[in-house]
Amino acid sequence: MDIDLKVAQLLVSRVCHDLAGGVSAVNAGVELIDESGGEIDPEALSLIDGSAKQTVSRLSFFRSAFGFGGGAEDAISISELGALSSAYIEGGRIRLNWPDTSTFTGDDAKVGLAAGKVLLNLVLLAVDALPRGGTIQVDVSKLDGATGFALVVRGENAALGDELVAALNPTTDAQTLSARTVHAYFAATLVENLKGEIEYTSDSSDPAGDLSGEVHLAAIIPHQP
Repeated sequence: MDIDLKVAQLLVSRVCHDLAGGVSAVNAGVELIDESGGEIDPEALSLIDGSAKQTVSRLSFFRSAFGFGGGAEDAISISELGALSSAYIEGGRIRLNWPDTSTFTGDDAKVGLAAGKVLLNLVLLAVDALPRGGTIQVDVSKLDGATGFALVVRGENAALGDELVAALNPTTDAQTLSARTVHAYFAATLVENLKGEIEYTSDSSDPAGDLSGEVHLAAIIPHQP
């Protein structure tokens, strides 16, 4: 897959931005210990431990979402994708509902690495669509010659912003992208490269008067030879 140099730079910027908070918190915990004369403070230890775990989880998520390769096999299990996604959003106001992986057996329990990247990037888009928290329902379907992903995103003010919608198009001018939207373009370009399809709807109407919104994200990825 050919990627513009700016896109690569923006992906790095996105990763650094998401890791900065955890790394800064670890540093803050170390400073608390230094200020106490080296005495081990339970609060500082808790801050360091939680922030370090968050940073490691996000590194693992981004390695699978954006990185090249991923192991001896050219596949990743659906349950592992769920674990990566759960760890990425842990501690926030978003609840992730992952499909019961016990219903998949053998090869059906896995997807290709590239298809896995698509799903992880869809999860990122779902998180972006929930500025005030909410739920992400993920479903994986094994179709005839393809794998289908469907995400239903619900929450207060849930919606895909105009910039993300514009970026969800592989023909978008890369110069218009930002670190906040580059993953949408990456997902769309990856799906096109896999000869798949990506669809989305964003309904921010509020008929009930409770500011609720709903976003649907879906992709169909043909099985790769």
